[in-house]
Amino acid sequence: LRLIKVSDTVTQAQAMISAEKEEMPFKQSIITEGRVEDWMTKVLEEMRRTNKAITKEAVYYYRFRKTRIGWMYNYQGMVVLAANQIWWSWEVEDTFIKVSKGQKMAMKNYAKQLNTQIEEVVTEIRNPLASNDRKKFNTVLIIDVHAKDIIDKFVRDRYILSIKNR
Repeated sequence: LRLIKVSDTVTQAQAMISAEKEEMPFKQSIITEGRVEDWMTKVLEEMRRTNKAITKEAVYYYRFRKTRIGWMYNYQGMVVLAANQIWWSWEVEDTFIKVSKGQKMAMKNYAKQLNTQIEEVVTEIRNPLASNDRKKFNTVLIIDVHAKDIIDKFVRDRYILSIKNR
């Protein structure tokens, strides 16, 4: 926690700090007075509320007026990972819908998009990065490669055709 003494008698919890030293400022500071179990409960509630709000914001702003790489710099690692997985799930579902509507190349096109995303992350990793950014981009790269492997398997095994023929 980032605790700030705002007066001689008042201290506020203003942010949570991960083991990796990533800081997530609280949407609302918590005054740390009274029984520890009371204000710590409020801190935990604020941690959840802030994390939910920031993750929701990250999902909303994914690729909005920024590249995916630029978007990743705006958020903490755990937020990027969660929002990225939400979008991947939606993109895969959307691709299946396109295929079911007759767009035969939709899955191959999505595989190409994933390949481009991987290339962009690799390019970024080759640049000098802060330690946490490097960890974040490396983790996203690993997840992206696994995601592309799944899509490649759908394409290679013509899984889509078997779904359409049911």
